[in-house]
Amino acid sequence: MTDAAAGLDALRHHGDADLVPGGRDFAVNVRGDAPPGWLRERLAARVGDLAAYPGGDDDEAAVAAVAARHGVGPERVLLLGGASEGFHL
Repeated sequence: MTDAAAGLDALRHHGDADLVPGGRDFAVNVRGDAPPGWLRERLAARVGDLAAYPGGDDDEAAVAAVAARHGVGPERVLLLGGASEGFHL
């Protein structure tokens, strides 16, 4: 394998590559056929924001919503870019 090919191969790493026998794979999203109506409505309302990264207010609102849903303080919530990110912390 050439150095260039090895470099490209490393970019293809996915969290499920770290799965050990008997473990559970949380790196892949599993979903139904279509999102529920309430989610489609909320996503449609934010289509105009797709070109922008979420701001600090969005992050704070998400943390507050998760904390309220689970009955904990916001200091106990850590939002991640996927379960694999959490495993590497």
